[in-house]
Amino acid sequence: MIEETIMTHKKSLLKEVINSIENGSRPKGGVKGIRNGVPSVGAEHLDSNGGFDFSKIKFIPTDFYDSLKRGKIVYEDVLIVKDGATTGKTSFINKDFPHREAAVNEHVFIIRANKNKALPEFLFFFIYSKHGQIQIQKNFHGSAQGGINTTFVDNFWIPVPPITEQRRIVNILHKVQQLKLKREKANQMANKVLQAVFFQMFGDKSSNTTIGNVSVFVSSGSTPLGGKKTYLPEGVLFIRSQNVLMNQLKLETAAHISEKTHKNMGRTWVKDGDVLLNITGASLGRVASYKGEDDKANVNQHVCIIRLDKSQALPEYIAFFLSTPNAQKEIWTIQAGASRQALNFKQVKSLKLYLPPLEKQKVFVSILTQINNLIEKQKKSSNEIQALFNSLMSKAFKGELVSEFHLKNKIREKMSTHESTILQRRNGD
Repeated sequence: MIEETIMTHKKSLLKEVINSIENGSRPKGGVKGIRNGVPSVGAEHLDSNGGFDFSKIKFIPTDFYDSLKRGKIVYEDVLIVKDGATTGKTSFINKDFPHREAAVNEHVFIIRANKNKALPEFLFFFIYSKHGQIQIQKNFHGSAQGGINTTFVDNFWIPVPPITEQRRIVNILHKVQQLKLKREKANQMANKVLQAVFFQMFGDKSSNTTIGNVSVFVSSGSTPLGGKKTYLPEGVLFIRSQNVLMNQLKLETAAHISEKTHKNMGRTWVKDGDVLLNITGASLGRVASYKGEDDKANVNQHVCIIRLDKSQALPEYIAFFLSTPNAQKEIWTIQAGASRQALNFKQVKSLKLYLPPLEKQKVFVSILTQINNLIEKQKKSSNEIQALFNSLMSKAFKGELVSEFHLKNKIREKMSTHESTILQRRNGD
């Protein structure tokens, strides 16, 4: 059982260490079209680091906020997504929260700690941890759009060491979390530097060609007959839209197919130097260039292969150009009239480009490569910090960090006793 394996010291049910659990609401008819007021915090605003992303903020009217009896956010609240695909995502309201007034919507729980029993941030770290998330999933009910209800606190176990020990654990985890966030900010800064270099070299010049004029092949793939049942742990790489990030391919999570299936999907073979562009759904416009030692890779129907005439255009330059704000705006503008978020091949070929001379493209790609190498080193460091963070959380909630603390105290006590004995002997006692 979870409660027998996650901790070695005192434990309680979550309901026993909190004062309240509540969720919010929105006005009848929703919040679409409301341009100002009080921020309405939904699942999409909680990020994966325990913080928030308000790049697409939503509002509720001030008078509606004033009328709320529940769901108003205050300092040191723990927020948990209660339903949908991100059920269990958890964030903490700290002093850096950017809004003086805010409320959660109906998809988010607010949990308030009983500070005599559990520190709010200790509560957050445990729910955020692997141990907490496992218990969230055990309380999940319903289909993919199901979730948890307020009764999950009746079946959720949490370690409850003394407040002094909780504070010590929080201080350790907080320091590592801050280190992790600083590394991620460094990665973001590196990407901003690339954008600055690009615009310094090429400015905001008018387009002088299109994708169709510099490509020799534009097509997408398909999903093999049988869908996910055909996927293998190893085999030929099968790239889907979730593997195409902005200027990055996340191939460690890619699917694989058999050699036979690969050969039956000839038109979707990916070659070294192809530009891959997501052409459907919420990830529309994400783009990256592919590097492969052979021509053994495939894409599904949501990913477009752009194979360039390399005597005119370098893949790394074209992929980066398509990631710039102006190019992204064009991509989203072209698809705006469609019934769903999608581009067809004709529209992909019509995308406008500014194409500098090949030598100037090479200079930019050289700079791009150097900065990308730096970003990769930083990502490796980020992964190591994340592993440390996960390890410390696991130890903390198994009682091992606390045990180490007591062990150090015992060593100090023994050293003090030993020193006292030496002094006594020196004094002839």
